[in-house]
This record gives sequence, C-alpha cells and structure tokens, in this order.
Amino acid sequence: MSPEFRQECANFLKRRGYESYMGVLPTLSVKTIDRWFGPKHASWKCVWRSALLSSCALGCTFVVTLIFNPKDTFNFFNWLLALGPKGLGVVVGAWIMACLVPDYLMLGKTRFVIWVLQRADLSLGTMLLIGVIDFFAANWMFLSAFVSVQVIGIEGYMWVAGKIPKGSNLLTMSVGGAVVFLILLLVEAAVLGAQGQLYLTIPLANFFWASMVPSGWLWLFVGSSIATRFLVSLQPGFGFLVYALDVEAHPVRSIGIIASTVVAAVTLFMVGMVSLIGL
Repeated sequence: MSPEFRQECANFLKRRGYESYMGVLPTLSVKTIDRWFGPKHASWKCVWRSALLSSCALGCTFVVTLIFNPKDTFNFFNWLLALGPKGLGVVVGAWIMACLVPDYLMLGKTRFVIWVLQRADLSLGTMLLIGVIDFFAANWMFLSAFVSVQVIGIEGYMWVAGKIPKGSNLLTMSVGGAVVFLILLLVEAAVLGAQGQLYLTIPLANFFWASMVPSGWLWLFVGSSIATRFLVSLQPGFGFLVYALDVEAHPVRSIGIIASTVVAAVTLFMVGMVSLIGL
C-alpha cells in the first residue's frame, strides 16, 4: 500500500466530524482493486489475475469443506479420479465455465457496485439495501453461468449424436437454447437457491463461494472500516483503540484486525449453528 493510501485510511478512521457512512471508502476500494487487477476490466491483466484469485479461492473452499464435511469432499474427489483421462476434458471445461467465467463476471459486478457506492447518497439503510441486492444479483449471475454450461452441453450432445431435428438451423437452435435456458434458470433458482443447496452442496457451493470473494472482500472492508472508525471515535471509553490498533501508523492493519475479529465471531456462530442442526 502506498503512503498516500495509508494516510487516506488513517484520516477516515480518525475523523470525528459528521460525514456520510462511506466517506472515501469507495475510492479506497477502487484503488485497491485497480492496484491488483488493473483499472480496465477488459484487459489481459484483469483476466489472468481474476483466474489466479478464482483458483486460489476455490482451493480454499475445498480446504474448508474438507474440515467440516470430509466424507462428501472425499466422495467428490474419488468421483473425479474415477473419470480417468477421458473425464479430464469435462473437468477442465466445467472448471472454466463454472469457476473462471463466473468469477470474472463477479469481479465486474463488484466494480459496478463500487461505482454505485461512489455516486449514491448513502445512509446505513441504503448500504444494507445495496448489499442485499448485490447478494441476490450474485446468485442470478452464478446460476446463469451454471445453466449456460448445461444448455451448451445439451445442444452439443444433440449435435454430436445427430439428434438435431430436421430443418433446424443456427437461429432455431439459438431460440430453442434461450427457451431452455430460461426454464432451467427459473427451476434451478427455485430448487437450488430456496433449498440452500447452492450454498452447502459440494462442489456447487465451492464454486459459488469462490465467486463471491470480490463482493465478500468489498463489504467486509467497508463494514470493518466503519466499525473501526466508530470504535475509535468512542472517546474516552474506547479511545485506547487509537493506540492499541495504531490507526495512525497502520490503518489498514487496524481495519484487518477488526475484520478478522468479525470473521472469527461469524465462523464460531455458524459452526455452533451447524453443530446444533447436526445434533
């Protein structure tokens, strides 16, 4: 992080006068994303770094599922091994369409959300509303990519197997594919989303949560920054946080400490809830 970036963070965290909830946070978010992915979404740098982040995030999700659900995780990898060499192409294709493509689209969505946050007259309620819309938009974007894989697979199989109806052409195939896409999208959104399979079933949930990393980072950064500023402003009761967190010298690390505390608390809560449900 550049000295200018750290100073902007420190100024935001220490400012006690009235200011909108967001302040310079959208600008800081843009600078962070631009520094890693580049300022242009349609660029080679953004594509390959998005693929790198996507692959690392997917690997991390499988570490989590291995810890909390080893049986299903091992069953999935045993199924992959059972496919043999012939299944390698299927696995790679599914990985590209269900992981790399959705994650790149999700990163673009996150850039758009930041653009909205920069221009909106924000209150706490507005921020929460944008966060909820962002989550549901992510669901539809992921499911759209997931259903697209199925439609392409179905039409590809029909083409290779010679089961295309007589008189069909590119236009009729495209229209038919669009109709099938809409039907599957609505059905799978109702089944997978409403029943929670999208968020819990291996490997579908792994792909979904890996694609949510950019949005998760954005809202965790924004929420933790606001929480840090609020705690530091509570003089004199929590004024010691200015020194304990070292906001002046290490503002980004201070935000990270609060963020990690929030993540740990949420993790303990979720583990407790899953344990109770399991019992």
